[in-house]
Amino acid sequence: AMGLDARQPCSPRIDADFPGGNISVVSQTAGKAVLRQEMRDTRVWWFHWAFRVRGAAAQHWRFEFADRDVLGTCGPACSLDGGRSWTWLGAQVAQTTESGVAFEYSFPAAADEVRFAFAMPYLERDLSSFLALHPEVERGTLCQSRQGREVELLRVPCQTARPDWRILLTARHHCCESVADWVLEGVLEAAMAPTAVGGWFRQHAEFWAVPFVDKDGVEDGDQGKCRRPHDHGRDYLAGRPALYPETGALRERIPAWAADGPLMVLDLHCPYIRGNWNEQVYMVGSSVPRMAEAQRRFARVVAAVNRSEWEYRETDLLPFGEAWNVASNSSDGEACARFSARQPNVRFATSLEFPYATVRGMTVNPEDARAFGHTIAAALRILADTSL
Repeated sequence: AMGLDARQPCSPRIDADFPGGNISVVSQTAGKAVLRQEMRDTRVWWFHWAFRVRGAAAQHWRFEFADRDVLGTCGPACSLDGGRSWTWLGAQVAQTTESGVAFEYSFPAAADEVRFAFAMPYLERDLSSFLALHPEVERGTLCQSRQGREVELLRVPCQTARPDWRILLTARHHCCESVADWVLEGVLEAAMAPTAVGGWFRQHAEFWAVPFVDKDGVEDGDQGKCRRPHDHGRDYLAGRPALYPETGALRERIPAWAADGPLMVLDLHCPYIRGNWNEQVYMVGSSVPRMAEAQRRFARVVAAVNRSEWEYRETDLLPFGEAWNVASNSSDGEACARFSARQPNVRFATSLEFPYATVRGMTVNPEDARAFGHTIAAALRILADTSL
């Protein structure tokens, strides 16, 4: 057999042919690739991308992006184990170019495959890992997606016959917003934990969760934001039939759950790439006055009980009518939280935004996101216990 050194090195292969992948290779020469994120059916500029490089072990490469600055506040996320675990390469690797941004990477000698992404991905595989650790979570089906995938509906049952509360968590109305699912895991963990909070929930509340509202988009690696004609997050307009099976199913389920007893709805998102408001956790203020008041109470409680690495202030609530949170932003439809806020017996409905890479200077990782989920659970218990 020939020694390894005698092999002619093949040109490395750059592709996105894996769950959550998104890249277009504009050009590839020795040691340099020009890349572009694929917008697909997104009608605005957006910044999600994820690609892998195979066959570049021990080589040094430069990756240039042709469509603006698509690196977040911690640079690219990088995985050496096929996407199971991720680290940030750091903001210092970003190099500004005429067309956008670039980064360089020296591939480890043993790394036959390295993945890079805008943010740390969360895919069906990650959910399956979570569920394997928590057999008490019931895995059901909300519906089939357009492409025939199973859209998971999770349930953490109450141990009493009739729960006093039902709590619905939704994530990935915009499929690129992956950090939301690490937080969702944390809320469910806290509900099941052998703690005072967990014990209270087991006696008083039933949790439901839809971790992938846009299931196809998550697995296909779409942007998912501002789809033509509108995205999943704007598919709740009364009087207009649902465009997507997942939102259609939720539009039936939410009033039905509320008819059975008091319901709280938390819709989890990630914000814009960087800048003002986008590097802190915040709530999106409701245009429904009673909901806006409940949000102010919730913000106070979250700030008081938070023990996570992520800072949260009582003022981390963007009031309706300020910045982007204005009526014209919903001209193409209505969001899940607003739809829910208008249903009888929905006592609390809110959207929450979780940054992709930094929370007031703290680097985002799955562990801290889950820990903040525990904070949300503790606050929900107080909100429910001091009954809305």
